[in-house]
Amino acid sequence: MKKIIAIALTAAMSLSCAAVNAQAAGRIDEVSKVRSTDEINILYNGKLVKSDVKPVNTEGRVMIPFRAALENMGANVEYDENQRLVTAKKGDTEIKFTLMDSTIYIDKNGEQSTITMDVPMIIVDDWTLVPIRFMSNALNMHVGWDSETETVIIMDYDDYYNEFVSIAPNMNKIIQLKQPEYNKEYAAFDFGMNVEDKTAGEKVDMALSGDLNSVLADNAEAVDMKLSFDFNNAKDNSNYHIKDADVNLVVKDGQLYAKVKAGTAVDEQWYKIDMNNLIDLVSMPEDAKDILKTAISAGSLGTGEETMKAALVGFVDKSKDATLDMVEMRAVQMDMYEFLDEYFNVTEKENGGYSVSFKMDKNDLFNVMLGGMGLSVSGDNELPLEITEALKGIDFEGDVSVTMDCDAEKSESEAKIHIGYKDEERSFDVKFNMTDKSEKTENAQNIVIPENAKDITELLKSM
Repeated sequence: MKKIIAIALTAAMSLSCAAVNAQAAGRIDEVSKVRSTDEINILYNGKLVKSDVKPVNTEGRVMIPFRAALENMGANVEYDENQRLVTAKKGDTEIKFTLMDSTIYIDKNGEQSTITMDVPMIIVDDWTLVPIRFMSNALNMHVGWDSETETVIIMDYDDYYNEFVSIAPNMNKIIQLKQPEYNKEYAAFDFGMNVEDKTAGEKVDMALSGDLNSVLADNAEAVDMKLSFDFNNAKDNSNYHIKDADVNLVVKDGQLYAKVKAGTAVDEQWYKIDMNNLIDLVSMPEDAKDILKTAISAGSLGTGEETMKAALVGFVDKSKDATLDMVEMRAVQMDMYEFLDEYFNVTEKENGGYSVSFKMDKNDLFNVMLGGMGLSVSGDNELPLEITEALKGIDFEGDVSVTMDCDAEKSESEAKIHIGYKDEERSFDVKFNMTDKSEKTENAQNIVIPENAKDITELLKSM
């Protein structure tokens, strides 16, 4: 069941990344405004911060009225005029500072610390301006400066998640669903791709199919897979056929054990890989590595909220300044979630179970394709003549359907994805189908950890 949900979310996001240009591009348009202004800009989670006084750059620090700075970042602000004391609260963090003083006092869940600002506050037109980087850092936000557009970048990943909950209620329902713990699973899939270019004399056919049986017991999982693979390239006469390949996997305590038999080759040797050590070899931010290691030790990314926050922040290197590229990426991400949400449907059943579906038909996918070109056929818009001419003679086909139905004892899921087009010279066709059945059984199968497995972690490190 988890595999099918992952397919639904992943396929939907992959298909519609291009569509946000045409369907729901409000956030990315807002971010793009900073590229066409000559003023100092402040972006908080992709939104331009408004202020009664224009930001001032002094000694390399951007200054802004303290109330505008803090309230635009979602903090509740109180000002004691007699003591000239500012108190701002956001979530579990409270900060205090006295106007024209250089020290910010921070209280986060009872843990106290201070930050000393390296530039003094200034007064402009009777407004007290503070260095926004220090205000943001005090509230544990990711901050940066884009010199090309003179833009302060502020990113608050908790608020990104709150916005996701607001704009994508159906997707949020899915990730918040409590998934029953099944201990037996069967899945089968097949993938086919056919590509032909008559003008170049190229034709490629590829097919991959397989099925797997999985059991879970004692915090371990054992998977037996049977695979079949065919690849044919007419241009260079290359052909590859792997029939009846058997793959056995066991996962326990962060260790992956594997045994592979392909064709007539017989190899009964088990191999072992330490997944945490492998993660350390991958080039990615430390925050992302920590998330993956936590997922390995816990067997999952945790709650739906933790999973979504990981998607928003997982590959952001917080040890480096935030960048405009990061903001633009998340603007596209949030536009995409809002666009996708209408295609999901979640229904809770009386027996405590639920059903989930995601569907896109031919017209939906066609609009996705147009969105990738920055075009739209919605409303009164008409396609440019050159695009209309280019689309003549093209036969486009496609649909996506992912369904799941489950209760406390069993789950049945199915995913079907088809995208293709053809004209007089070229054709492209991709199909993917998968079924998944999971159930809870009283007699859990014992999982045997392979003995004398050959550890190849160090070998992979050296490659």
